[in-house]
Amino acid sequence: MLQPRIGPIIFDYDIIAAAKDGILSRFEIINVEFDLLADEADTYNDLTVRIARRRAMVSGDNDEVLEALLRKRARVSAMATMRVPLSARICEQHQSARTLIFHEDIGGGRKICQTLIARNHSVTLYHSRIAGPRRRENLRMFKKGIFDVLVCCRALDEGLNIPEVEVAIIASSTSSMRQRIQRLGRVLRPHASKEKASIYTLFATSAERDRLTAEAVTLQEIADIRWARAGKSDG
Repeated sequence: MLQPRIGPIIFDYDIIAAAKDGILSRFEIINVEFDLLADEADTYNDLTVRIARRRAMVSGDNDEVLEALLRKRARVSAMATMRVPLSARICEQHQSARTLIFHEDIGGGRKICQTLIARNHSVTLYHSRIAGPRRRENLRMFKKGIFDVLVCCRALDEGLNIPEVEVAIIASSTSSMRQRIQRLGRVLRPHASKEKASIYTLFATSAERDRLTAEAVTLQEIADIRWARAGKSDG
């Protein structure tokens, strides 16, 4: 897409090289597994069966019906109920730390923000449906430290430079590697006040686990990687 306009890539500088060169802060990744609720699991499993049947009927993944089924299943996972209280619980473990929380859906982001406000956290929200001036003001106040927590939905994946951010909670995400790297990058900028960054990723499905396992193999040289499991009472 870009190459036909500006030419081929002439230099590739990845996250591993950046970490080894000291460009990034020290960081840990904590992958937190949780269970879908019973109705969510039933819907997810039903869609998985329908996806398998459709794939058996068509050649390749370029099929509108199959793509619609895959989107529905991804949304069931992204909107899983437990992503909200678990995000709030992790945030409370890092009280007063400058924290970013990412959610794929604006409604999900609002729920996290409302939950944290109800628990007396200093939190604000950033997404594309907030009017431009208000959105910029929310971001300015987070940068100034007036708010400790910023909950965002996609719109902040790129372009944020607040090196004081210590914690990122990825409440839900897509399979996009580019998006993943962008979100990691939001918290990996070094700062004199930051000993290390902590990145939490919530996951509930085997597809998510597979992606995180592959990432762990890639990043094991430069990051402390831990796995955790949320109990039913968490949140």
